[in-house]
Amino acid sequence: MNLLKAASTVSLLTLISRVTGLAREQLIAAAFGASAATDAAKAKAEVERAAAELVRVRAEAAAAAKTEIERVQAEATRAAERVRTETAAVKAEVESVRATAAKAGDELARAKAAALAYAKASGMTATARIESGKDLVVEVSADYEPGSCAPNSTASASRWNRPTAI
Repeated sequence: MNLLKAASTVSLLTLISRVTGLAREQLIAAAFGASAATDAAKAKAEVERAAAELVRVRAEAAAAAKTEIERVQAEATRAAERVRTETAAVKAEVESVRATAAKAGDELARAKAAALAYAKASGMTATARIESGKDLVVEVSADYEPGSCAPNSTASASRWNRPTAI
């Protein structure tokens, strides 16, 4: 129903505009006649109207461009602040991971020393090494009683995996 009402309103206003335009043209023709001077005056008025419309449209475009530039600048400022905040958070996380990796490296060295001390206290021969900066490998050799195990048996196991340092 609203569409029908809107269409009716537009049609009525268009009809009124056309009727008043016709009346204006008849009044001008009656007052000045159909001459070159009348046509020149109409052309002059039309040029002035077009120039005023052009100035108005350019002013609106400039205002819209200024508003859009301000909006984009505000959005860019917000995005830059988000990037700064997220960068600071990432830097803090990297420092935390580095600290954890350093602590894990210390724990790995302590585990290596403990494994060697235990093997020595148990009367065994042991070697321990850290491979790839994250795996503790302990090799233990011991002489056993005949029949219990093969002589000079070697055991190897990965004891600790720490996160890779960044």
